[in-house]
Amino acid sequence: MLAGFAPLVLATSVGAQPSPDPVRAGYHLLHAGDKMAARRHFDGLLKQHPDDLALRLGSLIARRGQLDNDESLIPAYERDLNELLRKAEARYARSERDSDALRYLASGYMLRAAYRFEHDKGMWGAARDAAKAKNHSDSYVQRHPDHEDAYLTLGLYNYFVDIAPAFVKVLRFLFFLPAGNRLEGLKQIERAAAAGDLVAPLAQQNLLLIYSLFEGRAEQAVALAERLQQRFPENDDFAMTIADVYAGPALEDHDRAANVYAAIAKRRASDPTLDGSGARYRAILGLAVERFEQWRTQEAIDILTPVIDRGVTKPEWVAPMFLLRRGNLRALLNDPGAASDLKRVQSEFKDKDWRKNALELERWTQDRRASGEAADFAALIPANRLAAEKMWAEARKAYEAVLTKQPASPWAQYRLAYTIFMTESPDRSLARFSSLAANRRAWPSARGMAMLHVARIQDLAGRRDDALRTYRTVANDFDEERAGRLAQVGLVTPYKRPRS
Repeated sequence: MLAGFAPLVLATSVGAQPSPDPVRAGYHLLHAGDKMAARRHFDGLLKQHPDDLALRLGSLIARRGQLDNDESLIPAYERDLNELLRKAEARYARSERDSDALRYLASGYMLRAAYRFEHDKGMWGAARDAAKAKNHSDSYVQRHPDHEDAYLTLGLYNYFVDIAPAFVKVLRFLFFLPAGNRLEGLKQIERAAAAGDLVAPLAQQNLLLIYSLFEGRAEQAVALAERLQQRFPENDDFAMTIADVYAGPALEDHDRAANVYAAIAKRRASDPTLDGSGARYRAILGLAVERFEQWRTQEAIDILTPVIDRGVTKPEWVAPMFLLRRGNLRALLNDPGAASDLKRVQSEFKDKDWRKNALELERWTQDRRASGEAADFAALIPANRLAAEKMWAEARKAYEAVLTKQPASPWAQYRLAYTIFMTESPDRSLARFSSLAANRRAWPSARGMAMLHVARIQDLAGRRDDALRTYRTVANDFDEERAGRLAQVGLVTPYKRPRS
């Protein structure tokens, strides 16, 4: 899977738009954070003008953010998305000089590619749609080079297709896509962000993650995040992207990310709508994740439990997702009761994907307990909390104390090496990381993180070719571990220390 790719592509669908006031008004509602009002606006106008492609696309974009909270909307959404493309294709077939039809073909195909990608509707179909979007975008921009909005769809395609090989282990479908261009794509996205009409906020949202995750431009990402949050304080999707930036590897500012999630949850605390409750529960889940990242594991569990106890039924994803997350956290604490949450998912929810995820997590939990990794990992959480508080001297003493009693503990070895990495010259930790990475008897999760840091040390030393080889090994050998996902980012951009 293209980690980080699908969420970004979701915002490409606006493509190039005309700018009559009714259309602009709908997008202003959407950017302001009121998806339902935007949907009513576009759908009301569509009753009067059913063949208007701009209104059709606006309605689809407004509805796109509601699908996860209400799956009953999906059949109509798919039908209307296909109808947009059918109408645009028919117009373009009548006259290839119809630039409006061309622009909506580009936008519509990219929207369908993103939808198919995220909803697992077929990678090949998504690839074909993305290729069509690219070709139509190229044609449109050649005719209308001054239409700034048109550069978002084209830029996102160029950027992400060029970096995609770092995220995709099986690349066959990429062979059939037109080539991308990362540098040119970034310029195109920046152009849409700076000068676009209807798409500028969406382009800026994409730039947040691009700058922080792939371009090593954390300062610009933070400045842009602050401007976007100030301009659109009610837009939950923008806020959650901003939280992702703060929590990501460029900043690792989990307190700030948690504050963003807490603000969303408070803002939507009494919102009875499905959109509002969906945002509230996503924010609560995000807050729990950030507390775990700070090694406040029991606090994270306590954040999830009231929602589980309320028996939330709408949105439908909330109950199984919260149970899975709590089961995972309890397993990390080596709580034998973790299995009860996972068994509830298997017995109470019909969706086979939820049941499959719960079964896989239960097996993972059992394997960790049987191997001793669960106990080893859980015993270090208090020391990890000291490290999260940047009480490095105290954390180091705690890790050394564990290693005195358990010198073969892989997680203690990793955490001590990490503490040295963060507080001294990175080279001082290289031998420790290398030794753990080479230890075939150590648990893969610890080995993968050790090898990841070997690559990061190589990056910091300016040995980019060595780092790329090591990242590639981590991405291939530990693709199911956290280290594998972080190594994919390392393949795209050299590592930098998090901004303090």
